[in-house]
Amino acid sequence: MNVLSQKLKELRVIKGFSQEELSERSGISIRTIQRIEKGDSEPRGTTLQLLCGALGQDIKDIISVEKIEPIVSRKYYLSILVGLIIPLGNVLGPFIVCISNNREEFKKEGKHIIYNQIVYALLSAFIIIIWTIGKINHVAGINYVLMFFLCLSFANYGVSVYALYKMNKETKRMFYYPFFKK
Repeated sequence: MNVLSQKLKELRVIKGFSQEELSERSGISIRTIQRIEKGDSEPRGTTLQLLCGALGQDIKDIISVEKIEPIVSRKYYLSILVGLIIPLGNVLGPFIVCISNNREEFKKEGKHIIYNQIVYALLSAFIIIIWTIGKINHVAGINYVLMFFLCLSFANYGVSVYALYKMNKETKRMFYYPFFKK
């Protein structure tokens, strides 16, 4: 459930409307209201205007809550960069941000980021072990493994920097592939 859906549901409950009553007052189907409150779809344009009109709220008051979201998302992506200074900081940083945050939608994003960083840390450790064993045994061409590790590191931290840059323009984009649901 996103912030806008949560806010609309809270307003409906505070006003004492059932979903059916809100549907009748706004002219929006009850199924659409259910999807919005569940967080499956986000109201835009006319739908948002009709819901706000039926609830007696100004659209600006409801949408202003949405501006909190990018700040926390930026913290997740910024905390990954701690891994450049502290070993495993790319896992610990987002983990601390996830624990300190109480909102469910940010915890979900945090879990995806933490999982991806754990996969990166394990893959990095494996590559470094292979490189070390190769160096000890004087394997020819083992430096390509180290170059692969550096490219992997640039890609991992590059995604974080790219996400921070794009957060100013778009707030709803997921920059890490979600490996699991909820």
